[in-house]
Amino acid sequence: MIQEHNSDRVVVLSERATTMTGNVLRSAVRQFFNQQNHRNPRVYRGRQSVWNLVQESGNNQLTNIEVTDQNIRSFNRTARQFGIDYALKKDSSMSLPKYLIFFKAKDSEEMTAAFKHFLNEELKRDKKPSVRKMIKSLGQ
Repeated sequence: MIQEHNSDRVVVLSERATTMTGNVLRSAVRQFFNQQNHRNPRVYRGRQSVWNLVQESGNNQLTNIEVTDQNIRSFNRTARQFGIDYALKKDSSMSLPKYLIFFKAKDSEEMTAAFKHFLNEELKRDKKPSVRKMIKSLGQ
């Protein structure tokens, strides 16, 4: 009889422990989802998609610049130096594809400065003599 009474108490205790564990798990999951809903959204910097740029710009307008140059990758480095958030879209409907660079209207002065810097770097690169051409001319 005592053993039966102890067995009943053990069963009741284990049942309470499982319900308590379930409640603890439920409250932990609830807390996790509440924190996920209240955390700050991810902020994108530098090159990003047009959709992310539109979402981030809010009430600011987006402006764009048309570029036909193939050196768009080297512009990426310059844009990072100036801290510009931009999106690149390729328009391949023409025979020579055009690139549209979208950026926020408030970044227009920074974008102008970045383009000037980029063009100066490209002009400097064009003025430097090509080492391959020099070697080729010496070899002949």
